[in-house]
Amino acid sequence: MLAKRKVIWAVTILFLIQAAACSSGGGGDEPTPPPARIAVPDVTGLDRTTAESNIVSAGLTVGTITNQSSDTVPSGDVISQNPASTSMVNAGSAVNLVISTGPANIAVPDVVGRSQAQATTDINAAGLVVGTITQQNDNNAPVGDVIGQDPVSATMVSAGTAVNLIVSSGPANIAVPNVVGLSQAQATTAINAAGLVVGTVTQQNDNNVPIGDIISQDPVSATMVSAGSAVDLVVSTGPATIAVPDVVGLSQAQATTDINAAGLVVGTVTQQNDNNVPVGNVISQDPVSATLVSAGSAVDLLISNGPAANVAVPNVIGLSQAQATTDINTAGLVVGTVTQQNDNNVPLGNVISQNPVAATLVVPGSAVDLTISQGPAATTFSDEFNADSLNEWSLRHVVEGTAAQYTTLDINQSTAGRLTIIPTLTPGWFDDGDAPLIFKMLTGNFAVHVRVLADSVSNPGQPPGSDFNSAGLLARNPAGATGPENYIMLNTGRQDGRIATRVGSETKTTVNSNSTLFLDQGANFGELILCRIGDNFHSFRFLDGDAGWSQTDVFARPDLPNTLQVGMVALSFGAPPDLRAEFDFIRLRPTPSIPTDCTP
Repeated sequence: MLAKRKVIWAVTILFLIQAAACSSGGGGDEPTPPPARIAVPDVTGLDRTTAESNIVSAGLTVGTITNQSSDTVPSGDVISQNPASTSMVNAGSAVNLVISTGPANIAVPDVVGRSQAQATTDINAAGLVVGTITQQNDNNAPVGDVIGQDPVSATMVSAGTAVNLIVSSGPANIAVPNVVGLSQAQATTAINAAGLVVGTVTQQNDNNVPIGDIISQDPVSATMVSAGSAVDLVVSTGPATIAVPDVVGLSQAQATTDINAAGLVVGTVTQQNDNNVPVGNVISQDPVSATLVSAGSAVDLLISNGPAANVAVPNVIGLSQAQATTDINTAGLVVGTVTQQNDNNVPLGNVISQNPVAATLVVPGSAVDLTISQGPAATTFSDEFNADSLNEWSLRHVVEGTAAQYTTLDINQSTAGRLTIIPTLTPGWFDDGDAPLIFKMLTGNFAVHVRVLADSVSNPGQPPGSDFNSAGLLARNPAGATGPENYIMLNTGRQDGRIATRVGSETKTTVNSNSTLFLDQGANFGELILCRIGDNFHSFRFLDGDAGWSQTDVFARPDLPNTLQVGMVALSFGAPPDLRAEFDFIRLRPTPSIPTDCTP
């Protein structure tokens, strides 16, 4: 109603002013009256639309609009005006307005991680209130601390807004799993899977629970505990053990009595000649004395048959090393030290001399030392490897992913151009250059003949002191293409501790081929041939212990290019750096006139 009266009043004043103007006549001699003055209407407290309408209706205009927050004036209503209401202004004057945007927003404080009491204090201090409080288990937050809030911190809200809280009620309880009877590994897995940890582990003998299985647990299964609690275990060490008595030197009857008295039994009884132990007495026992064993275990005995008759040493001169070894073992003796020596008359691999000599009477089990022929001593330089032609050879030995490992190449003219390759550090299996390879590029058909001796740097001429993988020939794709058929390799070596009755070799054409390399005790010499006729490859060997040359493989490799890297390689697979490979005869024959059978 007040607004309407203001409008009517303003219109009436305007009408009176116009009537006075008309009554003054229109004579040109009259002076111009002063502009009409208008009282500014009161628009404070009105919404913006109504305020603007009232100003225009009063014959004025709306001026500058300014927004301002207010805790008392509703959003959109006029907080103040300028000029103030009832001010007399000229018609068309502007009236500036300040419009309320409502109460000013407040940033929600961060209360996560605080106690509920502190969080409440912080929220109230910010002009807000605590809303809904929810309890929730949490393995990490202490009981009573806030683990979540809504709205989240820094959210802008109006004063008095509620902030909901999630308060930790601490870790949830967990039922302890039943691990009695499980292995310790299985029990650990089950305990960890339940959110618990293994506590103290105690060892205890038990006649019924197998070794390594759980006898008992604490807490017992189904007990409710907090997450992360420890479960103690008692693990079985099996039945209580007994110390084996010492019966060596006793009679078999007395040994049996002592063994039985200890709660054990006599196992296998073996007879053997012995020059020192009286007939019927114990030479040795297994397990040895003081060994801890379970009750009822067997103790094997070796009983003396008294001294054995002496054995005549067989004559093995002129025989191959393999046949000599067989004859010596058959006589009840063993091969002792094996020495290599050049000899112009005794064939390669055969026995030059023996010690003791044939017909000597010795005790069974005695050793017979052998000197084995390496054939005639080399009198000429290698066809292909000497100081003059060294620049025609290349060395490849880079291990991917590691610092370069170098290989020592020793070319000594006094030993007729012998090539020596000594792997350094611990190089592994050949794979795109992971082993020392000294090679030439050969195109088309070729035949490669190499004589290789594997020995040790510290003891030249003697077999390596440990297993070695191989030394021999290799034909490789020079592009270094990856894949299972990147190369062909002829090996001779000893690995995995296997000692057989003769020398072994291998032709390797794929990564998946089995490696069955072996050498006789003391054997370390061989000759290899690899030849190529078109796509076909032929391989031959004449190794220490062989009666002569034999063809080991014939295979087609059409995938390999016409030009290959062909040369010598020494591969040490877990062998010490002391291993070396000596190639004292190397002959490459790249010629198309090679016989198709490549007969050596």
